[in-house]
Amino acid sequence: MTMTQSESVVFFAKQVLGEAFRPNQPILEYISKDQTSQVVDAVTASILEGGTDFSTTARIKYDEPKKVRSYVVGMVNNWFRKGKELNGGGVYVPKNPGSRAGNGDAELKELKLLKKALTERNAKPEALAKVDAAIAARLETLGATKKIEINLDLIPDELKDLI
Repeated sequence: MTMTQSESVVFFAKQVLGEAFRPNQPILEYISKDQTSQVVDAVTASILEGGTDFSTTARIKYDEPKKVRSYVVGMVNNWFRKGKELNGGGVYVPKNPGSRAGNGDAELKELKLLKKALTERNAKPEALAKVDAAIAARLETLGATKKIEINLDLIPDELKDLI
């Protein structure tokens, strides 16, 4: 029977830390870089040996031990922050909520590629502005934009016409 990725991270973190494991304290406050590296190595070995879940798609994408280890570094960091057993039981709050909004949208992806291509070709600012407007409109359609509220009473009079 295989472990889930989160179970694997918790298991190997406890194994590496031994008696030093503190269940009610965020692991990132006391685990060393060397210990983190040991956890990463153990989880990587477990994935490669089939002891930890790793989808067929992931096995195709990460087809070398070096690539698997690179993936595991991020996965371990992710579970150190998000896993209740490893973060002291706290609720994970993302630093930049919504920063990945629209990432799965094909139209938005193509608009961003168009902007990149135009930028590389030193396109006119008007062309880039049109693409930026299209990107903003698409994000708005997807509900991925943040509404910024500005208190005009606190803005100097000479700058109010910019808003």
